[in-house]
Amino acid sequence: MKQIVTLALFATTLAVSARAVTVGATAGYLVDGKTGYYTAHIAHQFKSANPGIAHFAEFEIGYTHDSEGPASLDIVPVMVNYRAEFAPTGKFGAYLGAGAGASRVKINVFSFSESDSAFSYQGFAGLTYKATESTTLTLGARYLWIGDANLFGVAARVGDDVSLEAGVRIKF
Repeated sequence: MKQIVTLALFATTLAVSARAVTVGATAGYLVDGKTGYYTAHIAHQFKSANPGIAHFAEFEIGYTHDSEGPASLDIVPVMVNYRAEFAPTGKFGAYLGAGAGASRVKINVFSFSESDSAFSYQGFAGLTYKATESTTLTLGARYLWIGDANLFGVAARVGDDVSLEAGVRIKF
């Protein structure tokens, strides 16, 4: 957990100290899990020699919750991502990216609870629409994989899922 906090502080410091900072959020639907998936991120846009491509390093935190009967599951992925955006000077564009990090997996069964961290990675792609000079709307898909978590002494398979999502980014 210390590594996650250190990584988060480093990424936030990098983004805040930069001149081209974006913040954003997405709301999505996990296809297999049949539940919502939400993310928030802060990013630093790097200068590019090619005006048709923008490069971003971003820190992202996600959240999903699922419950069935007396059991509930909370997953909080914390990722460091690279994202490339194509044709950022026009109204419409596209993006793709990938990230890696760790996910906090917590299960509650009746009055018992257990949590663990697991390695995670993701890939994402989608379309962008520049609504204003500083606001971009996104529509995309994300593949998310989370490794096994040790819950109640058992290696619990968390697995993978695809999120279909919409989002907004604001550039400062």
